[in-house]
Amino acid sequence: MPDKYRTIISNALHKEKTNEQLWNLCMYCKKECKHEDVKTYTLLVPFIDSVLAKEMYQEVWRCTECKKENVILKSDLIQDKPKDPSYFKIVPEPPSQKDGIMDRRKYSSKFTLWFWTCLGEIQAQMAQFRDDNWTKSDVYQDIDYDGRFEEEDNATST
Repeated sequence: MPDKYRTIISNALHKEKTNEQLWNLCMYCKKECKHEDVKTYTLLVPFIDSVLAKEMYQEVWRCTECKKENVILKSDLIQDKPKDPSYFKIVPEPPSQKDGIMDRRKYSSKFTLWFWTCLGEIQAQMAQFRDDNWTKSDVYQDIDYDGRFEEEDNATST
């Protein structure tokens, strides 16, 4: 198949494409900040609030846009991950079998999972190739059929 439809085998690219992202949503400016970029720290809670909450400290994070502090327990997290089924033209490398009894038992299930993932990606690319290269004008036209095969079957069966 042409390079446009080939499936790439790479652990790094697969992890990058299928990696889920976490976003912190600021309560003040409603901006989404990447969870990895946000720094959290612990603040001492005022005495009256600590008596009511029964905690002396609370964890907060600072918004990268408006620079205001958000309490972690009160702020929303948005989880962004690819929806199934998703085809990226990339599959991880196949698992390798190592020595030992425990690995032999796990290897079969790991390889089966990898195989079905790889097969799904390949079939998706084959379907895309077929759709891109199939002449769509001939789809619903009747094939001229003269019925000679039925006549041959009837002649040989009698």
